[in-house]
Amino acid sequence: MHPLIIEDRLDPYRSSRFSSFQTSLHFEFPVFSKDSVDDYLSVICVPRLLVTIRTTQIRAIDRLLQDLDTDVQLNEGTKSALLYALLDRLGDRLIQAAREARGEIRRITESLDRGADDVDADEIVTVRRTLQDIEFKRMRFTTERIPA
Repeated sequence: MHPLIIEDRLDPYRSSRFSSFQTSLHFEFPVFSKDSVDDYLSVICVPRLLVTIRTTQIRAIDRLLQDLDTDVQLNEGTKSALLYALLDRLGDRLIQAAREARGEIRRITESLDRGADDVDADEIVTVRRTLQDIEFKRMRFTTERIPA
């Protein structure tokens, strides 16, 4: 493993990063979770090995690993195929969370149209926090400085 990957992993600050070297690859990015605002996934790829590192439980990864035994069919038995399945699952989860939040907004809007008393302020706050978390993760992933 390239020494700069180890240096990246020892950095206490979470950020989006991507480092590619001759025989190793490291990237880290925020993932969406309803349970935590600060979930990051680090992935290290070296010959014949794919390592994921996370400081909190990321249910989408746990489900994928369970589903590998039964439901998920990889096109090839390679770490690239596994990495693709992992990233696809995380992307699907983010899209599903955004759809659910939009559905909640639609439901709250319809309730407001019927009368303000039909809507609980806590519902609005919950949906707002979810949307802010989704947007925060998207912005952190797309705008943070990525080391060369």
